[in-house]
Amino acid sequence: MEEKINIKNACSKFVKLFKSIHFNTTTLPKRKADPELLRDSEAHIERMIAAQKKKLSKAYKSHRAGKMSREEVIDHEFRLFELEDELKKIQEEGGEEID
Repeated sequence: MEEKINIKNACSKFVKLFKSIHFNTTTLPKRKADPELLRDSEAHIERMIAAQKKKLSKAYKSHRAGKMSREEVIDHEFRLFELEDELKKIQEEGGEEID
């Protein structure tokens, strides 16, 4: 929700910069997310998270053995964080309308 407010603020500031130009803007009607699609997406992301946790575990072991740099381990950790964040977004969309 906060992200939408930031985008609206940025757009309104942009439009104010060009007062002599008239922008035609349209808003799309809100639609409900397909529950089956959300369940499938959630299951897919959960499988990806499980696979990424295994990769991260192997990355930790490789790093301890000196075969992988710390930056590569951080990349694996960040990918896991991204997947978990995506899962949270999908779970939040379950009851909300989407744009």
